[in-house]
Amino acid sequence: AATHERYGDKLCPVGVSKLGRWTPKYEPIQYTEYPAGSHYGAWHTDGDVDEVDPEDTRAVTIVVLLAAPGVDFEGGHFEVEVGGKKSRVGLQAGDAIGFPAKRLYHRVTKITSGLRRSMVFWVSRPGKDPPARFGGEVDAEAEKPKQKAKNQPAGQSKAKRQKR
Repeated sequence: AATHERYGDKLCPVGVSKLGRWTPKYEPIQYTEYPAGSHYGAWHTDGDVDEVDPEDTRAVTIVVLLAAPGVDFEGGHFEVEVGGKKSRVGLQAGDAIGFPAKRLYHRVTKITSGLRRSMVFWVSRPGKDPPARFGGEVDAEAEKPKQKAKNQPAGQSKAKRQKR
């Protein structure tokens, strides 16, 4: 909560200027470590426009790279797809990228050595509660255990969000 209080004042104007006037809700920060050999290689979004799953309240994703490419790890590139064109985003340690959670397909390529560390912030829109595990109302269906996808961080293996 303290981190969100610290960064929330900086993030809120982004929501107001780019997404219309709204008061954001924040999920707890996800800290992710990708050791050598791991990845999140499937193209995916961080929510669906059909608004069926609890994660679909997400409006904005903000990823902060904590480790230095070429120093702390090799590989592990953050890639996006915009207008059918796939691009590699040249993030350095301390860089952040924000994007619409439901609209931008993205992935992390295989880490070939070292340890890639990042933080992910999700900002949800008002009128929708974040998933129960993030402090919202309990949704029994959403709380059922889900199988973790191989080589992917927990909670991020929704097949329907993956680009086919």
